[in-house]
Amino acid sequence: MRPIKTKRLLLRKIDREDVKDMFEYAVDPEVGPKAGWLPHKSIEETKRVIEGMIISNEVYSIVYRDKMIGTIGVHTKNDKKYLGYVLNRNYWRQGIMTEACKAVITYLFRELNIDVLYISHFIDNYKSEGLIKKLDFELVGPKTDIVNGEPKQVLEYKIERYRFERKMLTWQ
Repeated sequence: MRPIKTKRLLLRKIDREDVKDMFEYAVDPEVGPKAGWLPHKSIEETKRVIEGMIISNEVYSIVYRDKMIGTIGVHTKNDKKYLGYVLNRNYWRQGIMTEACKAVITYLFRELNIDVLYISHFIDNYKSEGLIKKLDFELVGPKTDIVNGEPKQVLEYKIERYRFERKMLTWQ
């Protein structure tokens, strides 16, 4: 993973020094559960999560005005590549995640040559649903994921590389 710069953001490898900024949003009960994880109970828990992200080498820190405000990454599940993200609630509704997603999608299709990128959201996560539609993902359909040991309904979407290459996405 190489750093990606956008108009307002720096997307870079996650770093141990991100712990304080991540903990700030990881304790928020409005943030983690929307992404499928429970709010962090301690900074030690956040440190362990960051260590796992460093090892996986799949996650970028989203840096805005020299502050780490979220993460975005691509995770492999059942041989599919899934885009995942989380953002500090203080930065919602500012177009930041849209900007970060467009940059990562472009990087994945242009430089890593993936053929299909998937994304999903919980049925009741309307903010993610709006973002996913804005990014022009196509609905694949509903499915059940196991989250924290419990079945949870999600909607799954995809973008295929040919649509990106032919500039068929509304944001290109």
